[in-house]
Amino acid sequence: MTHSDIELLELVGTRMAEVLGADAPDIGLRTNLRDLGLDSLELLDVGAALERDLAVRIHPDDFARAGTVEDVIRLLRTQQAHPAAQP
Repeated sequence: MTHSDIELLELVGTRMAEVLGADAPDIGLRTNLRDLGLDSLELLDVGAALERDLAVRIHPDDFARAGTVEDVIRLLRTQQAHPAAQP
């Protein structure tokens, strides 16, 4: 099952808010991840939560290269369409 972009946007925003320990900010597709105040370890925490939520594998370097929420959603859609082999 694939998630629509709106569902993915809501999920990504929720996970980021949880890691930041704050209410979900007004997160849109073009929101810059660094502007949210997420450091590299927090980004990895968000990535790990999204992996669990969506049963996908995301290489940490790929997630770290994401500059915007839209980049994260594109990465998640790619992994849903072409899941990596599970160890």
